[in-house]
Amino acid sequence: MSIDWSKAPEGATHVTKVYAGCWYRNDEGAWYYHSPTFSWLPTAMSEDWQKELLIRPAEWRGPQDGLPPVGVEVSCYGGGGEWKRGTILAHVHGPNREQAIFQNDTDWSYGAKDNFRPIQTNRDAGYRKGEPTCSTK
Repeated sequence: MSIDWSKAPEGATHVTKVYAGCWYRNDEGAWYYHSPTFSWLPTAMSEDWQKELLIRPAEWRGPQDGLPPVGVEVSCYGGGGEWKRGTILAHVHGPNREQAIFQNDTDWSYGAKDNFRPIQTNRDAGYRKGEPTCSTK
């Protein structure tokens, strides 16, 4: 099951495995259910039901987690076939898909989740290019 955490309400720490979109928050042992009408409501949470929850990843790992969160610095695929470093400014919900608006040093644009990836380290870039990434010294 793939969870698009960009759709999670602010503060969500868990989602059910069974019903996508049923968001929960654990606040120091107290459980809350997210209601679109009333925001966060206290709820009882049995140990068996807790086993049915998926915990939110600690950080955005890439397109498999949906759109990157607002404020995160990522690599953005832009025109010219280049990946550029940029910051996510907002999410836009269109009729066909959700997109993120990002800004870099010289420009801004928007893209779907596959247009973003975590910032690559020099080691990651070396793997992509087939270059050596470690020294034998």
